[in-house]
Amino acid sequence: MNTEITCFYKILSYALHSDHSDMITQTQKEQIRQKLPDLLQLARQHNVSLFVYDALCQCDIDDPLLQETTFQREMLFECYHNYDMLFFAKKILALLEEHSVSYCLLKGVSLLANYPKPECRSASDIDILVSDPKEYTRTRDLLLSYGFCVANGTTDHHEELLYYENDKAYLLELHNKLINNSGNVRDETIKALFKQTIPVKKKLSFAALSYQCLNTEQNLLYLLLHMLQHFTSLGFGAKLLCDWTVFL
Repeated sequence: MNTEITCFYKILSYALHSDHSDMITQTQKEQIRQKLPDLLQLARQHNVSLFVYDALCQCDIDDPLLQETTFQREMLFECYHNYDMLFFAKKILALLEEHSVSYCLLKGVSLLANYPKPECRSASDIDILVSDPKEYTRTRDLLLSYGFCVANGTTDHHEELLYYENDKAYLLELHNKLINNSGNVRDETIKALFKQTIPVKKKLSFAALSYQCLNTEQNLLYLLLHMLQHFTSLGFGAKLLCDWTVFL
């Protein structure tokens, strides 16, 4: 790997370990300062800007670029957006709980409790699994009656629903299964592994959020398959690697 990529993943490693056991050396700090504009752009491309910014502040990388008003506003907006998505998720999960929906919260929000600073993990949507066909239809009807509308993005394993509030659009992916059909002979094997999903209850204390998600074993397998699915289609970035790192 070139210096830029090495520095980028070193910064992420530092950000994901709350004890800062993976220290950044003085030599690496100098390399980071030299590559800072490129590193910040790389962070934007991978949707990990807040992790990188926080780590740079923690290890005393002092550069005028980090103090620019435009950049500070960008970080503040991203942090606000992440909190906004979290509390949107809280509202929707309360709706599902109120109507006794059997669901599993997937990916992003369900992994926040594993992060040392959850607000740094960017979120673009909410992913919910309802695997029972009748329960899926009931949940879909419930969400549509609540004000969601059907978006264009529909696959064989999920449907995209949009909710508009205060001139902002919120995206929810309602999954009927975890992984799409690939046409591969292994589809049936994967289907069998997730034939029975038993939700476990988790809490995100700082947001007073209780939710249901996959158990540890199924979540590990799902994260791997999800990365593979992205890798074989559009590719995957550092954010998914961050999810995998903190979950382990």
